[in-house]
Amino acid sequence: MTNPNAGGTEEVHNQQESPVVQQDREQGREYGREHNTQRRLAIVDHAPDVFVEVDSQGLITGWNSRAEVLFGWPRSEVLGRKFSQSMVAPGSNEIYDRALEKFFTSRAAPARNRWLETIALHRDGREFPIELAAVPAHEGDALRMAAFVRDQTREKHIDQEAAERHRAIMDQLGEPYIEIDLHGKFVFVGKGYNEMFGVPAMTDRTGEHYKNIFTPQVIQLLGEVYQRIYRTGEPARVEYESLTQHGSSYFVEISASLRRDSKGRPVGFMSISNNCTRRKQAEMGLVKAKEAAETANKIKSEFLANMSHEIRTPLNGVFGMLELTGHTDLTAAQRELVDMAQSSASSLLTVINDIMDFSKIEAGELEFDLAEFDLREAVVQAVSTVALYARNKGLELSYTIAPDVPKFFLGDPRRLKQVLINLLGNAVKFTEKGAIALRVQVRKSNGPQVELQFSVSDSGIGIPPEKQTLIFEAFSQADNSTTRKFGGTGLGLAICSRIVRLMGGSIWVESEAGQGAIFHFTALLETVSHPEALPKMPDATDANQESHERFNILVAEDNLLNQKLAVKLLENLGHRVVVANDGQEALLKLEVEDFDLALMDIQMPQMDGLTATIAIRSQEQKTQAHLPIVALTAHAMKGDRERCLEVGMDGYISKPVNTNELKEIIARMRPLHVRRG
Repeated sequence: MTNPNAGGTEEVHNQQESPVVQQDREQGREYGREHNTQRRLAIVDHAPDVFVEVDSQGLITGWNSRAEVLFGWPRSEVLGRKFSQSMVAPGSNEIYDRALEKFFTSRAAPARNRWLETIALHRDGREFPIELAAVPAHEGDALRMAAFVRDQTREKHIDQEAAERHRAIMDQLGEPYIEIDLHGKFVFVGKGYNEMFGVPAMTDRTGEHYKNIFTPQVIQLLGEVYQRIYRTGEPARVEYESLTQHGSSYFVEISASLRRDSKGRPVGFMSISNNCTRRKQAEMGLVKAKEAAETANKIKSEFLANMSHEIRTPLNGVFGMLELTGHTDLTAAQRELVDMAQSSASSLLTVINDIMDFSKIEAGELEFDLAEFDLREAVVQAVSTVALYARNKGLELSYTIAPDVPKFFLGDPRRLKQVLINLLGNAVKFTEKGAIALRVQVRKSNGPQVELQFSVSDSGIGIPPEKQTLIFEAFSQADNSTTRKFGGTGLGLAICSRIVRLMGGSIWVESEAGQGAIFHFTALLETVSHPEALPKMPDATDANQESHERFNILVAEDNLLNQKLAVKLLENLGHRVVVANDGQEALLKLEVEDFDLALMDIQMPQMDGLTATIAIRSQEQKTQAHLPIVALTAHAMKGDRERCLEVGMDGYISKPVNTNELKEIIARMRPLHVRRG
């Protein structure tokens, strides 16, 4: 049978042990503990490092022979003494006690590869640097702190010597050099630093905190920089503005980095300061100069825009009235006078356009409108523009396009034609007899990218070699003397040169005085293999095609002369015209009558054309109607067209206008008209 008391056998047996047996057992345990302690002490006594052990009260419980040598205290005199009172320098007592308390309350794990630096105290009163690493040690149920200690006197001496050599070099160089510790206190201040800030050379700032000498703004800035350097280990550069003792402002640039000891551990920061006041003043001067230049450029642009408006407005009347006069019955003498007046007006318009284009180029505002176009059509239109001029002088004018030149390209045909017309016009102007020829060929190609070369040759007066670079500069001509035969602003070729450059090409001339000239330019264009339906660019032939439709057209224009001109030109085309003196009046007329088209001036009293257009488009949202609106304006600067389209206008014509332009714009606007329901 099972004994029910089997589970208590050991307890009964212990109760039956005699006092002698129990005493022997306890003595055995005590002997084991003592034996283990003696063995452990023997091991640490022969350890290569200094060994110190303390209990939770900070009392020394272990002390090897190397500790006796380092601290000067024999083991018999330190056991039971408080380590912080006898072996730690007075300035480090509080730090040591806090670290000890944290060790025992948190029961921290061993601090592997981490050494704590502090200042120790020798028995003879001498202070010296040490580093220690602490690990937990258990004595029965008691927890103790076992610390391995190393004397850092030699290492600190080496670090100090290296630092002093470095500081001496910086002082010799006169660099504004400083060092601060990790707590922000100055460790070293170079003579150059004091000199830069106007501090007497003998002033000693060692031990002073940097926060005591800077403004709150600079303190915050430097604190952020030091934290970033400590966190990343990367050097940093910062600038700040401060005041001298006399209240004058100056700028300082600081280049700071982390300062490490011989073992690579961070011990503080070092920095070189530089008085960058002159550079900052120069930079601020440049900023002010840039702002002044931008302001001046804006004023110039506004002036040019106003001048363009003020010149184009009356010039529109001149062109229009001359055109209307030319359609009347005139004698031969009268027609000659009208032709001369038209030629003079055209010359004036060319000058205005050149000045406008050049001002746009100078401001970097010359706009390019990329579109798919037919190169042959663009060339034909450019040649047709100067054909009458050449015929009147009895000159032969021809063009040739090489067979391998593609037909369709992506680019700005208007700017391309501008260059061609300028070069062809110059060729006609400077040639009295002979011929002018335009040739287009492929210079090189790379996939869809094709570099075309355009060459305009003439049999005119030629250009001396020493003048061939000058003519591409603004306001320059080959002949600038007061007796020069040919007029012009000297801007045409300068504009061509810049347009060609914007097209990725170059321009040059081959010529000898009296032997004619060949102007070459290249353009980098992209071919179009399968072009979409291209809108046919208007030319003189298109403009002369009569339209038999009769439209009801509203003209909003405040200038009386331009009102009469618009009415006459449009009535001659067979249309009915209603005039409004400003935008407000135009809105009133639209309330009582339907129109097929509105020609809207931009600059008008009471209400301008842009505001009127916005009001019209707002009203149309309720009716689902759409009245085509075309800006008919003397504004011709960059952004004018874009502003017109942004507010809802459908087209843009710059004054002066003629019958052909009116025909073309009316034909384009007709499909856009949607009547009110």
